[in-house]
Amino acid sequence: MGGPLASRIPSTEKTIDREQQWLNKTSQDDARTFRRARKNVSLTTLCEGAVDFVIAISSLYFIVFAGLVYTHKGQPADLPFNNSLLQAAKYGPTVFPIVFAAIVAKFLRNVATFKLEKGVKVLTLEHLLTSRTVFGAFTAMFTLQSIHLLTPLLIILWALSPLGGQASLRIIGTEPDFTSSPNNFSYLAFASSFSNEGQTSASAELLIPIDAAFTGALISSASSKKSHQDPYGNIRIPIYDKLPSARPTSGKDWRNVPSDGAVWSALAGIPVHGLPSSGVSRFTLNTGYMTTDCQVTGEDTKMLFTSLNNATYIGSSGGWSGANFVIASYIMTYPSAPAANFTFRALASQLAVTGTNKTLTVASCTINMEYVEVQVECDGSICHNVAARPAPNPASHIFPPLLNGKKNEAANLTQNSPLNGLAQTDAMVLAFWRNFVNATNPYIGCDTSFCPTSGVEGYLLDPNSPFSVSTTPLIWQQGNELVSQRFTQLINTYWLDSIAPDTIAGNFSVDAANRFNIDSTIGSIQTQQEVIKCDYLWLTILLISSLVMLLCGIAAVVFGMLRRGPDILDHFTGLLRDNPYVSDQQYSSMDNVVAQAKRLRNVTVRLGDVSPEDDVGYVAIAAVGGEVAVEKLSPRRLYR
Repeated sequence: MGGPLASRIPSTEKTIDREQQWLNKTSQDDARTFRRARKNVSLTTLCEGAVDFVIAISSLYFIVFAGLVYTHKGQPADLPFNNSLLQAAKYGPTVFPIVFAAIVAKFLRNVATFKLEKGVKVLTLEHLLTSRTVFGAFTAMFTLQSIHLLTPLLIILWALSPLGGQASLRIIGTEPDFTSSPNNFSYLAFASSFSNEGQTSASAELLIPIDAAFTGALISSASSKKSHQDPYGNIRIPIYDKLPSARPTSGKDWRNVPSDGAVWSALAGIPVHGLPSSGVSRFTLNTGYMTTDCQVTGEDTKMLFTSLNNATYIGSSGGWSGANFVIASYIMTYPSAPAANFTFRALASQLAVTGTNKTLTVASCTINMEYVEVQVECDGSICHNVAARPAPNPASHIFPPLLNGKKNEAANLTQNSPLNGLAQTDAMVLAFWRNFVNATNPYIGCDTSFCPTSGVEGYLLDPNSPFSVSTTPLIWQQGNELVSQRFTQLINTYWLDSIAPDTIAGNFSVDAANRFNIDSTIGSIQTQQEVIKCDYLWLTILLISSLVMLLCGIAAVVFGMLRRGPDILDHFTGLLRDNPYVSDQQYSSMDNVVAQAKRLRNVTVRLGDVSPEDDVGYVAIAAVGGEVAVEKLSPRRLYR
């Protein structure tokens, strides 16, 4: 080509021609040292970029982790995946700083290399290279004795490393979540039918569990007798009149039930069906109990058999009942009948009493009915009474079978107790006193005139040790109040044991409703569950740290692919480039430090004196045993 056409030959083609002419003049061995500048798209560039990209996207793990924590907040912590999140968070403080250091250090080196090719001040380059660790970022200003514009930015950047590590741990936790739901609670109605007619009846087999439960209640420990629940978990009902007076602000006659020191209406409690194994249950029992009001006196033994001719039951020994006491009861079973009453007579041993001839205790007692509402709170199966009040709508279960032609008469709910027909379907209740007086009688040690103390007598004397009394002291000396209170507890305990003997010991089921009455109430169950908690402050810190780390990783990939020259930073071998004291015959200015390091791997170098023969030495890195002698540095020489 000639003329104008030749002038349009691209400069690149001219350059290639000049390079080819140079190569033709050079030996084949020398030609190996020639390299071209890196291209943006080449196999080497793409491979290096792919490695950097994989490292960069590892920061996405923490972003995804933050998103999973946020989306799973409020879910049960015991779910397998949520438990995995909690376990993964434990490794965050270790893994995050490692990944962060790998990405940011690579980013700073690639930025330094890129700026070096474009032209950069030495101090800027030193700040970038010195600040490739957390410690280096904070000490660069002291090491270089200079504060650069990059200094605060690099400190802030590296501060994200420990913050992100802590955020990956503290972003997730657990907290209790409370859920309240309505629940139906069924419980034994106090006003239920009596279950048997005594030892000679067809239902006599029930006396075994009845008497066993009654005796077990009497011999239970003192602490158990004070508890809000009996040994089987049934809920005891307090005597309302024994509770502290209602406060004016409480309203509606509610009285708080103390956690300790409450006086219970019975040693046995009301069994409740529907209690969960966990969670807080709250409900109100509409129930009741019988109360006894006794007038107690001490009499001479001649009063023992007086007025027993019309008793409903007289003991098998002519009024002795097989032990040292007898009960004569008066029961009228119709709705408006007067309150049931009984007379209790207990004889003390002459050997146990001195100074008086009043060895006979006579207690004339009247039985009334008290209906109460009791607020109960249970944590799982552990329950306690909260408050009580007189029931506005008594759960009386009126079912009088023995009306005697008085069907139109209204029942007196105070006087009409279970012992005179309340809620009875038959006349079995007439056997109550016969069973009661014989429930704890001793069967050995009796003679024709005296027997050891029974459990009933012992309880009237000492509720905590009813069977440890060897002889019967004077019961009447306990006074009206204590005898009335203890008879209330004895009668109600035996009543509860009698109406549901097979369920009072912890086997209560609504399927047995054909044998006794069941009441129900709607309460609530508050369940507590540990759920995932997301801390929004640490979530924000983790997202910011992870996004900055991701951007640094992507920037490292970009700057790495834009690099044209060799990678000479961050390696000692870079100090040997163009070094006249280290011979490298195959050296190329386009060599990476890695290639040069492989080539010089067996060369021993030393930082020493390369002018040992001169008066003033010169310090440089040189090959040991090379063309230039290099001696060790000496404190006796001067160096220029």
